[in-house]
Amino acid sequence: MQKSVNPIVAILIIGFASCLLYMYIWAGQQLIKLDTFGLAKTIDNERFAVQYGNRLLWINKNFGIENELSLDKFSQKSFVGDIDFFSNGDLLLALNQQPRTTEQQLAVLSRSTNRELEGEGALYRCNTDSFRCVVFARQLPVINRTFRLHIDKQDKVYLADTSRHQLWLLDSDGNTLANKAGFRFPNQIVPQGENLVVADTNHHLLKVIKAAVNEFGNEIESVAVGLDSPADWLNKKRKKYFWPVNLVWENSNYWVLIGDNNLSNSRLALYNIAGKFERELELPADADPISILAFDNKILVIDMALYQVHQFSINGEFIGSVAIDDAEGSIARSRQESTKWTNLQNNTMIVFALFLTCGFVFAFFGQWRTKRAAVKVPLQRQQQQALKVIGAKGVWLEVNKHPRLAAKLMLPLLVLVALLSAVFIFLDLENRLALILPRLAMLLVVGILFIPFIQMARWRLGIFQDRVELIDHRQERHIQLYSDLLWNEAGFKVGEIFVPFRKQVKKSLFPQQQTTELLMPFFSPKNKIGKWAMLKHQWHSPEKLLKAACLLIFVGLIVALAKPLVSS
Repeated sequence: MQKSVNPIVAILIIGFASCLLYMYIWAGQQLIKLDTFGLAKTIDNERFAVQYGNRLLWINKNFGIENELSLDKFSQKSFVGDIDFFSNGDLLLALNQQPRTTEQQLAVLSRSTNRELEGEGALYRCNTDSFRCVVFARQLPVINRTFRLHIDKQDKVYLADTSRHQLWLLDSDGNTLANKAGFRFPNQIVPQGENLVVADTNHHLLKVIKAAVNEFGNEIESVAVGLDSPADWLNKKRKKYFWPVNLVWENSNYWVLIGDNNLSNSRLALYNIAGKFERELELPADADPISILAFDNKILVIDMALYQVHQFSINGEFIGSVAIDDAEGSIARSRQESTKWTNLQNNTMIVFALFLTCGFVFAFFGQWRTKRAAVKVPLQRQQQQALKVIGAKGVWLEVNKHPRLAAKLMLPLLVLVALLSAVFIFLDLENRLALILPRLAMLLVVGILFIPFIQMARWRLGIFQDRVELIDHRQERHIQLYSDLLWNEAGFKVGEIFVPFRKQVKKSLFPQQQTTELLMPFFSPKNKIGKWAMLKHQWHSPEKLLKAACLLIFVGLIVALAKPLVSS
């Protein structure tokens, strides 16, 4: 016997799960609001720059902040895409963007490749001392999407227009020298001697291409990248980490940050000059690197989750991690806040997992205890208990109130729908007749299906000490001795009538508890028949419920197949 769930308990469980979900989402929103590290670029032999929130920080060899530039100087709220420096120290960046929406902030947090802002954005060349900016490369499309930059020693600008899947070559004045398409979300561009290396992200390749104007973008060779996921060791055919998002060419090796399917939680891999995978370089636990650069004979990995810079020697040895902080301590506060909200999200997931686990354990234990209790009561004792309740006069059961109520309401509803359909047709007879006829056919068949259901709602079931009786809608009595009672999991047979009954279904035709306790103890194992045999008896049952259901399905298929023909 199944127990109904207490409504108060159900409300408490749903409320608790909703609170956990709300806490997880709320913690994620708090994480979005925090400033984080972004892309980094080498300025000269003494300094490199890294994006932090809406500021650009100049970092020296000792990882101290020498200078900073706020985008507030240019009425800009956040960085879009990449930055780089000309030989005279001028900064190239995108301006004239609108503030991000919450959805766009989520995209930036996951670093999706096609994050986009509104506004007529453009590249600007800015003097970092006077804050004077001029438009650069007016003939370029609107710059309001992710892009990557590289400026060489001759001040030629190489632009990877990521979401437009193409590369641009510009001179120091912003004039277009060449353009090349055929990539899929190209990301980082770095020099390799006289050539360039492009992270062709959605092709999962590093492509070595020509940098010369007349051959710009022509492919020389490519390197396939990808790492097996530690959590996906059963499926080696498809690598989870195979999205190159950032790279450096140093010491005749490719240093590549390879992201997962969300372009996050990247891992650092080393490939040799021949494009062969050498090894993976271990990053600290919970690292989420966003950028990589070569500086001071070291490889620096910028981590947006831990607010640190991880250092490697050019031979691939891990040197250590450094936390950058400003004079106001805002980076340290953001680091602490990030840890707090991340821990809240993780703890929420742990509590939710424990909550689900406990729920499954209690449900399994309750089911096991119910089955064991049922097994522990011998069949003979069940029959004795049933006979005691049945007595000499027997027990009569009426159909449950819900089927009886549904049977009373069916006919008025059918008549109402038919009348409304008739009114609908006569208001526009010429145009609506073909439209409504298939539905009227379905309504007629549904009415035919309701007829046996209405008949069954008037049944009465009598349970006696040696037999079971059923009085049908015509008040005819059908009798079946227990010694000849055919049954299976779908129901049992009284005379020629099939009576539907499932032990595990709470809303049966007759009251489930009484039927289970008083009738089932007399179901003989030798009289149990198979599904097909019972279907045969059900097909010939006088109320014709199964035949009506088959007719409904058949007409439904005909209407579905005929509908395109009627429409044409």
